[in-house]
Amino acid sequence: MHSLMIIPVHVQGSLLGLVTFVRADNPTPFREFHLLLAQELVNHAALALDNARRYAREQPPPWPCNAIFCRAG
Repeated sequence: MHSLMIIPVHVQGSLLGLVTFVRADNPTPFREFHLLLAQELVNHAALALDNARRYAREQPPPWPCNAIFCRAG
């Protein structure tokens, strides 16, 4: 491994996880523009995840809900 970037995934102030970018074959280290691009990509992914979570919370399930398939609350 030659370079590593770990970018946090934040949604509404909560940490959802981390995204790891690794450069193994190319010995050139990541540069500032790589970090900016990675952060922008992760920010877009975080927005998409937040939108999906909101949609899932607001939409009723397409089938009758029971304890096996649906979480309470």
